[in-house]
Amino acid sequence: MVTNTEFHVPEWDQGDRLRKALKSAGLTTTAMAEYLGITRETAGRYMSGSARVPLQTLRLWSIRCGVPLEWLIHGTVPDELSDA
Repeated sequence: MVTNTEFHVPEWDQGDRLRKALKSAGLTTTAMAEYLGITRETAGRYMSGSARVPLQTLRLWSIRCGVPLEWLIHGTVPDELSDA
């Protein structure tokens, strides 16, 4: 029985969104790294949050995974897509 009525809703950070985008596109970290021309380790650092992701890399990640760039950057869905 749960007696604590306080709940915590975790917020996704950029690394979480990068991983979710990869998974939803059916891509591996290795495949994305090859597409971007970076090492698998660098892609891993982006997803762990230990390295800043350049804007151009975010753009390419967005395109390859088919997710909105705004969602990768800010976690928001553009207005024109929110009703779709």
